[in-house]
Amino acid sequence: MLKKVGRLAVAGALSLSLIGGLASETIRAEAAPIYPVEVKVNFEKGFSQAYQSEAVQPFVDVGNKKGTLVFKMYPNKEKGIWATNIWLAAKNNLAGNYLLMDGPSAIQDNTQGLYGFDVYSLWNQTGKKLISKYEAGFTNAGTAPNGKNYIALAVYLPKSLNSGRYYLQHSGMTNGYWDIKAYFYEDVDLEDALFLQVGKLFPLVGKVMWGKTEVKPGQIGRLTIKSPITLWKDIDGKLSPARTLNAGEQYRIYGYRSEHGGQYEMGGGYYVNKDADKALYETPSKARLRLAEILYKE
Repeated sequence: MLKKVGRLAVAGALSLSLIGGLASETIRAEAAPIYPVEVKVNFEKGFSQAYQSEAVQPFVDVGNKKGTLVFKMYPNKEKGIWATNIWLAAKNNLAGNYLLMDGPSAIQDNTQGLYGFDVYSLWNQTGKKLISKYEAGFTNAGTAPNGKNYIALAVYLPKSLNSGRYYLQHSGMTNGYWDIKAYFYEDVDLEDALFLQVGKLFPLVGKVMWGKTEVKPGQIGRLTIKSPITLWKDIDGKLSPARTLNAGEQYRIYGYRSEHGGQYEMGGGYYVNKDADKALYETPSKARLRLAEILYKE
């Protein structure tokens, strides 16, 4: 295994001002965003001599690449308390013996471990800070913004092994106890940054930014103000001017309606008239929208 010393990542600073219930966001200092690609989780089936039954083991193919491989595992509540207890063990920094194997270890003998996911904690039980040393990767547990508990695994792969195919091993994984998502950050070691985001933005290391604004689920576009334009409030079908939006501000758009010559919906009953001379409307990429779903809905 590779022995590493933790290097804590520093995230870019973001300032946020709330005006009339709408968020106008400006950047103070922000590094170039780093986002993962989704990796399909496959399953290999076979007969397990150890269990004396049919078994299924998850695996991923990332190709001959180096980078940080990430798993986000949700306990399957239909399987009862067992998976929840495993989540609690990870939450309490108890080792779970998670490994990346070169073959389906639940089905075949003589498979070998390639990388591991060690328990990693910045603090010990007495509250004294620890020296951050660990062997290749971490295991942790958190709760997603949607309220679902998950086990977080991340490991930096300094080189490709087994042609980039990795089988995920842990007791109970062969029995459908987990809903598993996988992601890959190519050519970058993000173990420490990801550890700090468990229970926050994991499996991302930062918010999904598009210019000056964060992309949120349900968003269909953004509006960049080119010259002063009126923000309207719809109250029981009647429009009332709320305030003036100024040049350079950006806002999320959640819908469009044809009334009043066409209006962009900004949420909370606020609208802006469609006027290409005063406001530029753009739509985000599908990739950004998908990342926002990963962050807030999965």
